[in-house]
Amino acid sequence: MIGMRDVLNAIDAYQAQHPLTDAELSRLATGSPDTIRNWRRAHRAGKNAGAHVRKLQAVGRVIGVDFALEGAQPLIRSDEEIRAVLERIVGLNENDVAFLMRQIKGAQLSNGVGQPQTQADDQSLSANPHRESEPSR
Repeated sequence: MIGMRDVLNAIDAYQAQHPLTDAELSRLATGSPDTIRNWRRAHRAGKNAGAHVRKLQAVGRVIGVDFALEGAQPLIRSDEEIRAVLERIVGLNENDVAFLMRQIKGAQLSNGVGQPQTQADDQSLSANPHRESEPSR
């Protein structure tokens, strides 16, 4: 199980890269400016921080860490990270990995995550074909 020290370390690592105070990050994630401050106070005092799962998940979403996983694993965001995980699965060949990558990208797009991949020479086409107008008679 993940401990409060792990949560606070993940928050500290995020804040080292992003200029947000505890209050700003707390408000952004949970709506309250006091959440992270309260966690830090309780931890320093050696008390149970009393973090609710919902608040842990909210903070984790903002900082890109899934606290439900042991060791506070960062979320998988890039195609390269997804491919690396798929390539570690015994029994999948390159065709299987390519198929699963297409399925995952489709699911992400339908859920509003990511951008469709386009080629340099791709052009948007109208759903309705254009017709040349004919001269009036």
